[in-house]
Amino acid sequence: MAPDFIPLKTACSDFLRKRRQILKSGQLASFGTSKGRFAQFAKLLGNLKLFLTQNHLILYSSFRIMLYPERTDVTTDENALDAGDVASMLQVSRNTVYNLVKAGLLSSYSVGRKMRFTTQDVEAYIAYARNAKAEDAAVHTKVDSQTRPDPAPVSPHSPGSGPFFISGNDVAADIIASYLGQAGASPQRRYINSYHALLDLYEGRASAAAIHLYDGASKRFNVPYVRRIVPGTPLVVFHLVRRKQGFLIAKNAGKRLRTWGDLLDEGVRIANRERGAGARILLDEQLAALEVGLARPEGYDREFTSPLVAAGFVASGAADVAIGSERIFHQVDGLTFVPLIDESLDLVVLKTPETEPVITFLRKLLPSRGFTEDLGHTVGYDTSRTGTILFEV
Repeated sequence: MAPDFIPLKTACSDFLRKRRQILKSGQLASFGTSKGRFAQFAKLLGNLKLFLTQNHLILYSSFRIMLYPERTDVTTDENALDAGDVASMLQVSRNTVYNLVKAGLLSSYSVGRKMRFTTQDVEAYIAYARNAKAEDAAVHTKVDSQTRPDPAPVSPHSPGSGPFFISGNDVAADIIASYLGQAGASPQRRYINSYHALLDLYEGRASAAAIHLYDGASKRFNVPYVRRIVPGTPLVVFHLVRRKQGFLIAKNAGKRLRTWGDLLDEGVRIANRERGAGARILLDEQLAALEVGLARPEGYDREFTSPLVAAGFVASGAADVAIGSERIFHQVDGLTFVPLIDESLDLVVLKTPETEPVITFLRKLLPSRGFTEDLGHTVGYDTSRTGTILFEV
């Protein structure tokens, strides 16, 4: 069932007006992320819509789509995080964590007088912060393009002015979106994992997907998945970067982890990624190659939708290892990195009349010196073959 959208102006004015009325009347002083509270809030606001899908609550509010993982009732404090744990995951101070809670940006719950958090709370905040940052970047890009007197174009071809949706989590897609925005296009970003980014492409929700998916049978990245998930569809696959993928290990873990088989040693705890993430698929393909049957590391079923949260969970000592890239290693303190494989991050673009000018633009942009230098500023990104066409239909 598709969500029931309402006009933005209507939602904006109704939200602000009714929020003032509700707060003034004292009917609802505050609201958290529980299903009951959201149902109450949506009922009070009337025109706002509440949509429940795949264990997520989506509140269509005045300015942006807010995504909140549905939280079950807390019966034990066994898996709770305290402010110190969250500060370690986000690489901020405890005071910043408390300020985020006060501002309503980070959800929490109380156990006696103690403030506690779930990993879902932290992941929801990271998703929110990432989307907010992308929106701010789009605004700044638009302002820059209006105020910069003589921008240096990377090619004489315009990518057009229509919307161009890019799915995928990597910062490389953000850089591409920035260049497209400066050239006059209207790029839109959707932050989802690689497998679901390809599904977006096939089902028409996106024009491009940034992916890193390892195929154990061919020992290749991405193109085998493009052939299977987007069969018979006109498209082009551009190579973006090569980078190291491997183990993110807690410095004080006291465990020697050097091969995929070491993950199955007794007592090794993993902070796993969600189904569809490139790191999760890499792990599953490597375990399948070991022919270990149903054997899995401890913690395998506990999933994290953010690589930073998974890495932070390891750094806090709650797990011994996570699968991640060299870039994530440099973003989170308290880790060591064991590189295991060179992976390829690629961009898949659908061929349609609408995307034809964008593809022409990308053929010039991606191998250009300016773009590869910008992309190469990211730690661990090898741009020596950026822009190479790997597959085309």
